[in-house]
Amino acid sequence: MPNPNINRRIVRRGDGIFTITSPADLPGLANWMDVTTVGPFVDGTRFSPWPDLSGNGRNWVQDVANSGPRFFANQQNGLPTAYWEAGGGMLGRCTWGVSIPQPTTYFIVCRYLSVEDVYGVIFDGITAGSRHLFYQDGGGHVPDQFDMFAGSTAFNGPTADRVGYHTWCSIFNGASSQLRKDRVLVATGNPGSDPTTGLRIGVDISNTGQSIMYAGEFIFYSRLLEEFEIVAVENYLQKKWGTP
Repeated sequence: MPNPNINRRIVRRGDGIFTITSPADLPGLANWMDVTTVGPFVDGTRFSPWPDLSGNGRNWVQDVANSGPRFFANQQNGLPTAYWEAGGGMLGRCTWGVSIPQPTTYFIVCRYLSVEDVYGVIFDGITAGSRHLFYQDGGGHVPDQFDMFAGSTAFNGPTADRVGYHTWCSIFNGASSQLRKDRVLVATGNPGSDPTTGLRIGVDISNTGQSIMYAGEFIFYSRLLEEFEIVAVENYLQKKWGTP
């Protein structure tokens, strides 16, 4: 049964499918960043901060000068995205200010481009002991896979996909953790029980595993979304970004 206390801005269509007009329509929104709300800048311009739209003030900010992602217009479905370049010093973080326990639910729209057999991070925590890590495993695993890790044992997801943009949903929930790709469940497992205290994008807690990728939108909820809520967010992102 859907939660009767859910924000009333969710609309049930005539076919019974729930829709949202914004990630903020759902309770528990902890962080939300959307490249379409920054700039516009000249293509290739680095930018920082990447503003948090959740109302919590958890902006992504660069660690050192000139370490922000690069803005590029008209990259996917007519929308701008941010470019993260391996070896380009894409160092920065969001800090929650509190330790948020599992379960948690993440969404990211990105186009992953790092080469085969390379450890490449899509997102991670900011300190050891508080890692919610989504990454390409590399290190002799051919073909590479996208994995999840939260302090225990990584569980393997699907083969790394370097073609086009995709909507990923990572649910960190101990032994009931899930990975979804383009609105389809693709892996389950137990990555561990770490909480999270913050976020890095395109690099891990040690500033290694720097990825080459384009990212358009990142959404983080500090709770386990119900299935109909997950589908509503995935549909919102698919319609907006034109992902499969």
